[in-house]
Amino acid sequence: QPTPPHNAMSDPYLVEPAKSGRSACKVSKEVIEKGELRFGSYVEFGGRGSYHWRKLKCITPKQAENVVTKVGGPESIGGFSELSPKQKKEFLKAFKAAKGGKAEKGGKAVAMKATTVKKVPATKTPAKAAAKATVKKTISKVKARAAPESKAQATAKAGAVPSFFKKLRNIFGEKCHTHPGAATFAQSDISSRTVKQAAKEMWLKYLSQVFPDPKAGNEIGEQGYVEECKKSFSLLGSRDAPFACAELLEGFTKPAASAFKEAFDSEKVEDVAIAKVGDREAINGFAVAAKREGHMFGWVWLSD
Repeated sequence: QPTPPHNAMSDPYLVEPAKSGRSACKVSKEVIEKGELRFGSYVEFGGRGSYHWRKLKCITPKQAENVVTKVGGPESIGGFSELSPKQKKEFLKAFKAAKGGKAEKGGKAVAMKATTVKKVPATKTPAKAAAKATVKKTISKVKARAAPESKAQATAKAGAVPSFFKKLRNIFGEKCHTHPGAATFAQSDISSRTVKQAAKEMWLKYLSQVFPDPKAGNEIGEQGYVEECKKSFSLLGSRDAPFACAELLEGFTKPAASAFKEAFDSEKVEDVAIAKVGDREAINGFAVAAKREGHMFGWVWLSD
C-alpha cells in the first residue's frame, strides 16, 4: 500500500478506516473492507517505506507490547485522534484483547509428513559386498578426476558470485546482524543439494548470524525465541508462489525490485523454493532459494 500522509518517524504505527477494499491483512490474507478499521506497522526497506496492514483481530501480543514501548500506548498511535468515539472504542477493545493474548491466528500451517519406504536389502555374501564396494570406490575416483569443473563450482572456488546475483548482493548485503533484516547467500555459502533444503539452510544461517550466542529465555534473541523462529519455516506450494513474490516486492525501491527480478528470473532459474519465515508473532518474511546456471543462491528478508 502507498505510504499515507503521516510522519513515519513519529507514527511507527497507524490506525485508520480502510480507504478502499483493495488492501489485505498481512496475517489472515483476508480483504480489509472499505471503512473497516485497520492497523498498520511502518516498514522501511530499500530506501522506501510503507505500512503493512492487518485486521484488528490479528494484532499480536508482541505488537501490543511494542506499541506501549515505542509510543506509550494505543491512544498515541497515529490516526487515533482522528477516529470517531465509536471507532476509538472498537480499537481499544481489540488492543486490550491483543495485549491479553487473545489475538486470532492468521492461518494454519499444514505439516506434510514424508512417507518413508523401507527397502529390503538383498542377501549378499561378505566377499561379494567387499568386491562391489571396491569397484564403486574406484569408479568414483576415476569420475572425480575426469569430470570437468562446472561453471558454478569454478565460481564458488574463486570466491566470486555470478553476474545475475551481484546486484542483489550489493543492495541487500551479504550477512545480516540486525533483526529483522536481510541476507544473501551464494553457492559458496550453501552445502544443500536441493533448493528446498537450501532455503531451510539459509534460514538457519540467518538466525545464527543475528543471534550468534543466544542465552536461556524466551525474549527476542534468547534460546526460546530462536527455537520458535526455526519452527516458523514453512515451504509454500506452487500456487502460493506468485502471491508470495508479489508480497516480497511490496515497498521496495525500483533498483531493489529490479535486482530481485533479475536474479530470480522465472524464465532462467532451473528450480526455486520459497518459504515463509519469522517468529510466528510480529515479524514475518521469506527465504528464497534458487538454482540458475548450476549455481545455488538465495535471499532471506524479514520485516515487522
